[in-house]
Amino acid sequence: MKRMPLSRSITLAVGAGLVGLVAGSASVLVAVPSDAAGRAAAVAVAPHPVNSDVLHIGPNGTFGGIADCPAGEVVTGGGGYASDPYALRLSSSYQSGSRAWVAYGQNVSSRTVDVYAQAICTRP
Repeated sequence: MKRMPLSRSITLAVGAGLVGLVAGSASVLVAVPSDAAGRAAAVAVAPHPVNSDVLHIGPNGTFGGIADCPAGEVVTGGGGYASDPYALRLSSSYQSGSRAWVAYGQNVSSRTVDVYAQAICTRP
């Protein structure tokens, strides 16, 4: 198999219902769905994590966080995260409405840890 050098230049072109990606001499065109007027329609967004603000929780401290999905997206799952995974005890983790995830818990370690709620968001 012949190896081609990796180009340091990548170009993205959008227009007339097509998206083009050009890297060196290789290119890929992808059809973009459009509405009746020819405008590009909304393209599905892959599920992605969205975090609440980081909370600094002292030893044996409790926390509650809410992670909100951006406008136009819905929550499909979620949970809580700690800088030390063994320090976190989740007591509640649940969806709130169509765009938010709530996580409550406790830092069960002897030092301060950073925690946050995390929502998994996507377009409907």
